[in-house]
Amino acid sequence: MSRIVHNFVNPDRFVVGTVGRPGERSFFLQALDGERVVSLSLEKHHAKVLGESIDKMLNELAEKNPQLSLPPSARDLEDSDPLAMPVDPEFPLGAIALNWSQERSYVVIDLVSAENGLIADEELLDDENHDHDVVRIQLTPHSARQFSLRCQRVVEAGRPECPLCGELIENEAHLCVRLNGYKKRTAAELSALLES
Repeated sequence: MSRIVHNFVNPDRFVVGTVGRPGERSFFLQALDGERVVSLSLEKHHAKVLGESIDKMLNELAEKNPQLSLPPSARDLEDSDPLAMPVDPEFPLGAIALNWSQERSYVVIDLVSAENGLIADEELLDDENHDHDVVRIQLTPHSARQFSLRCQRVVEAGRPECPLCGELIENEAHLCVRLNGYKKRTAAELSALLES
């Protein structure tokens, strides 16, 4: 059985977003093109890694191929609107394949379903020989940079990480294992300890 491939070529929107309060957020990817909307659920670390990987790939391409004239990392976010509601995920994200289309000068992102078991590496880009559905997004380098910046902003909008142990700080204070849990400290107090 061949998988279902939802193909979006330079969609009207491709964004990461959340539903819920920090500490209880659910993360989603959403592609919109005209009336068509496809949403996927994912983990926070997927959003972080995907955004970082896109920037890294484009930076490496720009270094190796200066004639491509790729845009630098985005500084201002053009689309900070929330996800389109209701968010009804098509499937949970299981794997990501990131490629560059030399022919079209597009970033190609394959978002593969976690359903139907484990995914072998050789199956990721094979549309005929396995059951894992995929959402394929083809973005211009500018749109890819914008997506990467939004990933960074959405991830950073959650609970802060302890600068000493890397654990998430709950309710504005944290018992850091690196300080033997002596007393709860805020993120600012922990940062000050690092600087002293």
